[in-house]
Amino acid sequence: MVKKVEEGTVTTYYCDFCGEDFGYNYGMAENHEMYDCSPKKAKHKNEISKAQEELNDGGKRYQNIYSTLKENKLDEAKTLVNEYKKDIDGLEKKAYRAGFDITNKNEMSGLSKKLKANVRILNMQLQNRTKAVQRERALDFGAAIRVWEELGEIDEAARVRKIMSEQGAVKVNQKVVHGDEISKTEIKDSVLNKSNVGTGEGEDKFTKLKELKEMFDSGFISKEEMETIKMEIIS
Repeated sequence: MVKKVEEGTVTTYYCDFCGEDFGYNYGMAENHEMYDCSPKKAKHKNEISKAQEELNDGGKRYQNIYSTLKENKLDEAKTLVNEYKKDIDGLEKKAYRAGFDITNKNEMSGLSKKLKANVRILNMQLQNRTKAVQRERALDFGAAIRVWEELGEIDEAARVRKIMSEQGAVKVNQKVVHGDEISKTEIKDSVLNKSNVGTGEGEDKFTKLKELKEMFDSGFISKEEMETIKMEIIS
């Protein structure tokens, strides 16, 4: 029997088995109970709805995977994402077997679309974080920083910048003249006078500019000093 709820002048009709809301349309609610629903089907729907809540982006499963990604436990996260997708596929099959059309606006609305969107979000996070870690291992710090910043991970980007700065400082400090660090003037002269580096003028300039960038990244020279020397190399 259709459930009727009255609030002031507004009357709303619900399926007495599954609780689906049919608004003011008594006829649709009655047809649903007579031809589409049953106590058994209502039980399946409640089970599926409960599982859907757990898999949604506010559910424990999704939040656990996202936390694992944030900690950069990428192998573990990959396994969890695959299990998550497998369970979503299983939930879809269960809904079909129970007689639900998950594309129907009145039944399990948006189930497939919503959960599969979650999988795409998690996979994108996994791919980008894996790329950042791989670039860092390859000492391609600039690329790693760009990916971390695109992910909104400012602390990770700062951590990589610190590593890059420390490694650049080590390179500069290894260049010693009689036990003392070489001065900025000596470095400038060294960069500008390396005419014997490379096999041609273009390659020579490229090498000088690369070394200049390393000195700037190490913090040994300021941006203004780098731009001044850069113009002398190019001219």
